[in-house]
Amino acid sequence: MIENLDSFDDWEGYRTPAGLADGLILYRGHGNLARGARRLLGALPAAVRVGVFADYDLAGLCIAAGLPRADFLLLPEPASCLLDKGNREDYADQFRQTAHLERIELGGWQGVWEEMKEHGVGIKRQHMLALGVALRQITRRRSDGT
Repeated sequence: MIENLDSFDDWEGYRTPAGLADGLILYRGHGNLARGARRLLGALPAAVRVGVFADYDLAGLCIAAGLPRADFLLLPEPASCLLDKGNREDYADQFRQTAHLERIELGGWQGVWEEMKEHGVGIKRQHMLALGVALRQITRRRSDGT
C-alpha cells in the first residue's frame, strides 16, 4: 500500500527488497479512495502480508499504524545523505502526530518511532528515490505476538 500517488507512479525506480518483486502494489488514495483501501485491507485473509510505503515522517507512521492491516513498513536504510535532506520544520509541524504516537501501541514499529524522534526530520519519498537509498522492511508485531 503506497501513501502517495507520485511514489506509486515511480514504484519501479525504488530500491526495494527482493521479496516484493511479485507483490501487488496499491495506491492508498485520500478521502473515499482511502476508505475503500481500508475496507479492502480489512477483508484480506490473514495469510496475505500487507506492507506500507509512506513518507518517513510522523504522519506516515500514523497512517500505517491506523490501517486495519499493516504487517510491515518499507523505510529507507539509514543514510547520512538522506538525513541531510530531511526537513526539521515538517517534523516540528506534526505535533498532533507526536501526541498520537506517544499514546498508541506500535509493536515492532516502536523502534521506528524512536529513530524518528532521534533524527527529528521528515524525509520525503522523492529524496529516497533521487538518492537511490535502499528500502528495508520493518515488521510490526503487537504485544500479543500477532
